[in-house]
Amino acid sequence: MSCGIKYTNLNIISEALKDSKILHKLDIELNDFILEAIKLLSEALKVNMTLRQLDLGGNEIGDEGAKILSEVLKVSSTLIHLSLGKTNIGDEGAVAISETLRKNNTLTILNLGMNCIVNEERVTLEKIYMKNNNLDFTL
Repeated sequence: MSCGIKYTNLNIISEALKDSKILHKLDIELNDFILEAIKLLSEALKVNMTLRQLDLGGNEIGDEGAKILSEVLKVSSTLIHLSLGKTNIGDEGAVAISETLRKNNTLTILNLGMNCIVNEERVTLEKIYMKNNNLDFTL
C-alpha cells in the first residue's frame, strides 16, 4: 500500500527541505520510493539544519539506499530519530550504517526492524548500541 507521494512531489519536498527553518518531523513512509528518490532526499537532508525526525519505513530503500543515508548521518547534526523499518536493508546496508554510528553522536533513535540483517551484522549493531548510551534502536 502506497501513500501516494510520487517522485515529482518528492522533488518539491526535497527543495523545501533544503531551505526549511521550521520543519522538525517528516513522515514519508509507505511510498514505494526507489533509489533515485532516496538520492534526491539525501541531498536535501545533507544541507537541512532543522529536521529531527525522519520516517522512511516501508519504502524499498535496500542496501544502496542505506549506504546513501549513512552519508547523511555523517554530516547531520540535527537528526535524532530515523525509522528505516521494513525497507529491505540487508548486511551491506547495515555495515554502512554501523560504521557511521561509530562517529555519529546525534542520532538517539534508530529503527531497523523487519529488515534482512543476519546474525553477524546484528551483533555489530548491538555492540555499537552497548557502547552508545544515547542510542535506542530496534532490530
